[in-house]
Amino acid sequence: MVMTAEDACADTSPMLLGDHIRSQLRRLCRAVGLKDFQDVYAGLMRELLGPAATGALGVAPAWESQISDDHTPVEYSISFDMGRMPRLRFLVEPNDRRPDLGANMQAGLQVLKLLADRYQFSLDRLSMLQDLFFPRRPQGPFGLWLAAELGRTGTPRFKAYLNPSVHGPNRAWQVVGEALARLGFGDAFGSLLRYGVSRHPQVDHFYIFSLDLGSPWGRPRVKVYIRHEGFSGAEAAQAACAVPGVSPESIAQFCELVGGPGPFTGRPLISCFSFVEGDHERPSAYTIHLPIRDYVLHDADARNRASAALDCLGLISYVALVCNPRPRRMTLYLSSEAYEAAPPRSLHALRSAAQAMSCRGVVSPAMLRHFRARQEPVPVPRASWTGT
Repeated sequence: MVMTAEDACADTSPMLLGDHIRSQLRRLCRAVGLKDFQDVYAGLMRELLGPAATGALGVAPAWESQISDDHTPVEYSISFDMGRMPRLRFLVEPNDRRPDLGANMQAGLQVLKLLADRYQFSLDRLSMLQDLFFPRRPQGPFGLWLAAELGRTGTPRFKAYLNPSVHGPNRAWQVVGEALARLGFGDAFGSLLRYGVSRHPQVDHFYIFSLDLGSPWGRPRVKVYIRHEGFSGAEAAQAACAVPGVSPESIAQFCELVGGPGPFTGRPLISCFSFVEGDHERPSAYTIHLPIRDYVLHDADARNRASAALDCLGLISYVALVCNPRPRRMTLYLSSEAYEAAPPRSLHALRSAAQAMSCRGVVSPAMLRHFRARQEPVPVPRASWTGT
């Protein structure tokens, strides 16, 4: 067989990020029964990526996205609900042609407005928070991430993920408090402080503020994510008690099953507190996100730990349990690894981490009884917003 010049060029051309992501997403769509819309959703992904889609793999990305360990600006997730088909979602950080924090945020807003016109959803709630989350001189590793949940009729539902530390980490609590107040959940801020940041601001950090966008969600949610350094399953169970009627045992058992006894001294656990219309003083749902990739030897180990409820292929970065208030959904988060594949962890590394663990990770019945008991209220600082 004679190779033509065209063949030679095809063989030597570097793969582009957009092509890599398109291939992955099409396979995932087929796996969850979305084959008829795989091209539509692959096109949507490319549109959200923007100029980053044309970047070549094998070289460092122009913008080091914090969505993934290797800075790929994409993450996938699959949710498994009781009695329902799996739901596929992807998270993207839109990039500008000359990417930096502010330029990427504006690029994300522009593509979001185009999508709102196309799919007929409202950005009113996001507009109410624009001065809070889109300052002239933003700070932090990210400002705006966008997610699409891929519907079975070819119509996606969108979410916006915002950075509470965009004015600096010391003002994150003010940003969250003011944002909740503007959206009608101001009285719930005290429960976040009591259950979510109950230890110290240096170990419990406001991480993400997210919005479901528009009426397609039915009851659109507002969610607050908090990162916990050195958290244990017992402490996660206590945080979950922000939701009336939640089972702390379910949270503690999930953490131990998926990640081990704890405390989790590698990548931090993340709590998510969810609010919908009618939630006045307390959230109505709690999710614990466990970065399983830091607490297993390799992906087969991660898959096996999650196999009690489901079976999945791909690099599993997080496993999450949603309680509303009873456990009702598990979600797996999958890394794209477009730029670099993480090597398996060594047994020595896990043993070293285990030596640093204390018995705080062991959940005793006495601890669980304590979590159910009424907690004393704590003073709630006023989260008045004064701008920059």
